[in-house]
Amino acid sequence: KDGIKNKIVEAAKDFYKKKEEMISADLMARLERYATLSVIDHKWKEHLRIMDEIKEGINLRAYGQKDPLLEYKQEAVHQFQELLNEININSVSVAFKYFPQMQQTQQVEVKAPPKVQSRTLNSRVKYGRDDETTQFVTNAGSSAPRARESKEAKPVGVETFRRTDQKVGRNDLCPCGSGKKYKNCHGKEEFLN
Repeated sequence: KDGIKNKIVEAAKDFYKKKEEMISADLMARLERYATLSVIDHKWKEHLRIMDEIKEGINLRAYGQKDPLLEYKQEAVHQFQELLNEININSVSVAFKYFPQMQQTQQVEVKAPPKVQSRTLNSRVKYGRDDETTQFVTNAGSSAPRARESKEAKPVGVETFRRTDQKVGRNDLCPCGSGKKYKNCHGKEEFLN
């Protein structure tokens, strides 16, 4: 058992050193700080919820001839020790598993109409938290020719619909004059769907 445990600890230390060399010591320190704070935040909220549940049900222990105050203190100490243990385990787990995405710069070629030369766009991809990806594309040339192209490409005879009268709110009186709210009169079908 001890030999396997030592091998696992050595492998983990080697992995940690390689990761620190790969992403730099400063970024690794920020990653550790982020992992610790996010785990503490999540686990503390969970701990408070559990303590509320214990507080609500602790008086039932009086039926079992036990002192509720003493039982609450014992449960609180046990839950706090579990909290510290989970924070340690999850902080290390997040720090080992999380790899921040580096900002990448790449050239993207866009096909242009036959009369216009091809343009090159400089695109930067920025990765955010929770796997949300935001892509920013900056145009190397001016945007004025594109605006003219989009106006010329608009089909003839098609107009945009614009509302002239004011929109009726769902809790406003119905315009038919019934005295009912719009949601209970003519807007009923609209809000059922």
